[in-house]
Amino acid sequence: MDGGESAVFESYYKQGIKKTADGFEEWLRKKCVAARKRYKKKEWQAIEIGPPPFSDQEKIIIESRCKFRWRIIGISEMAVSSSKFTTARTISFHT
Repeated sequence: MDGGESAVFESYYKQGIKKTADGFEEWLRKKCVAARKRYKKKEWQAIEIGPPPFSDQEKIIIESRCKFRWRIIGISEMAVSSSKFTTARTISFHT
């Protein structure tokens, strides 16, 4: 290898793996052009403007969500999982 950028390959359904670009920058440029062509002018403008800011209620949900912690304790042979959630108190349950 000459130390240059690696080519980019993609897998296509029923077509196998194909080289799609000589490097990441070329691949990204091609993908951006292709994505842009899928939208009408007005739709693309909405994407560029972006979503509206979060409401106060949404901000509260985000702050609350950051206080949650969970971990999977185990999974039985019958695919029943045991999880442990922690907020101000600990809750264990099975699904």
